[in-house]
Amino acid sequence: MDALVGLLDGVRARGAFVLRLMLDPPWSMSIRDEAPLTLICQTHGASAIVSAGGDTVWLHAGDIALTRGTEHYLFADDPATTPTVVIHPGQRCTTLTGDDLRFEMSLGVRTWGNSPSGATRAVICAYEGRSEVSAPPARCAADRARDP
Repeated sequence: MDALVGLLDGVRARGAFVLRLMLDPPWSMSIRDEAPLTLICQTHGASAIVSAGGDTVWLHAGDIALTRGTEHYLFADDPATTPTVVIHPGQRCTTLTGDDLRFEMSLGVRTWGNSPSGATRAVICAYEGRSEVSAPPARCAADRARDP
């Protein structure tokens, strides 16, 4: 099943943690939340997603990205910006040294960041539970016959 089709289907994509980000550069987060599926809707400014392997995907206002799997990645204003925030499972946010940022970066109901006006803004939907949407695509009989 295609992840986007599964997500839009809506029946099995339940239990998302939804948050609006409002950030002014420089900012960088090490995402270690183990969420099997995350939807990022970039609404203002630009951001970069950097995989553990170093591949970078840029998001600009109006772009949507899906991250699938539990690989850790960097979400930042620029790939060169050193992370200052770590997002852990359960959406627990800390500094690199483990200090809790839950209240320090709270900007209101379901809004989080370092600036109430935020030059960079995004809506994040992290699907933390395992579901059919986050599972590896099923292989049909023809695929199994082709690839022993």
